[in-house]
Amino acid sequence: SMEDFEPASLYYSTTAGPTYNRKFPDHPDGETPKQKSVRATHEHGKHVIVASEPGTYKTKDWNLVPPSSFVLVDKDFNVMIENIDL
Repeated sequence: SMEDFEPASLYYSTTAGPTYNRKFPDHPDGETPKQKSVRATHEHGKHVIVASEPGTYKTKDWNLVPPSSFVLVDKDFNVMIENIDL
């Protein structure tokens, strides 16, 4: 039964982007040399990060997606969590 199934974790964040940018300031493919292009938190635009576990040390930035649910993000970066009817 589904009650016996322990689902994999899924998290989302709308605030962890500035921390990620400080942690990984280079080009993701390593094509450019290290740069010190750190933006202030207020300079970051709206964003949504979905990951299997929190990717930054600030656990308050991450929201756990309930079991049997999925994340929807609209064009304005609003997050909706929908249940999967099984």
